[in-house]
Amino acid sequence: VGEPRITLNRQTALIHGMPPGHSPTVDEGVEFYAPEFRDRLRSVFDACLAQGTPFDEVAMIFSHTGAPVWVRAMGEAERDADGRIVGAHGAFQDITEIFEARAQTYRLSRRLEETLNNLSDAFFTLDQEWRFTFVNAEAARLLRRQPQDLLGRNVWDEFPTAAGSEYQRQYEQAMSRRETVQFTSYYAPLDLWTQVTAYPTPEGLAIHFQDVGERLAAQ
Repeated sequence: VGEPRITLNRQTALIHGMPPGHSPTVDEGVEFYAPEFRDRLRSVFDACLAQGTPFDEVAMIFSHTGAPVWVRAMGEAERDADGRIVGAHGAFQDITEIFEARAQTYRLSRRLEETLNNLSDAFFTLDQEWRFTFVNAEAARLLRRQPQDLLGRNVWDEFPTAAGSEYQRQYEQAMSRRETVQFTSYYAPLDLWTQVTAYPTPEGLAIHFQDVGERLAAQ
């Protein structure tokens, strides 16, 4: 008995760039995957046949023409009437467009993050539960905290003196009314005068602020 073969339906064969009816061995099927994914795919397929462990993997293959294709490969064991594993069946989906769209979104997000970090003004974002979701370098400097120490934390817990202050009143107005607010206020614990603009977003608030202490002192 030779090595088991994989029966590809028409759509799966087309994704591989092979003619309908193509039936590769398991080793030949694994060879379609990019080298960095081969060991993983062979491992989960063997586990499926040996222990009945289902798999659901995202990986890259190279079609017969050499074109890279991102795919989702799913499989589960096939059993006979006595419960013995006699093979595996599953589904194969071309997710290249989805993957590339997500990658593009990630690249744009990274580019936006780099841009915001390079702003000379301070900028941070809050979700609707008042948790920090982004803190740029200038905001971290003025707040005298590290961004990683604030992300995911509640702003009023981290800066309790601001609770009940003009900051909270203005932020809650921007959040509840979905309108931009602008104000200038003083935060005594940091001896910091700030000029603030708070913009409502679908996720919560985007806060832009500047240290205006020197300007006010000059005036």
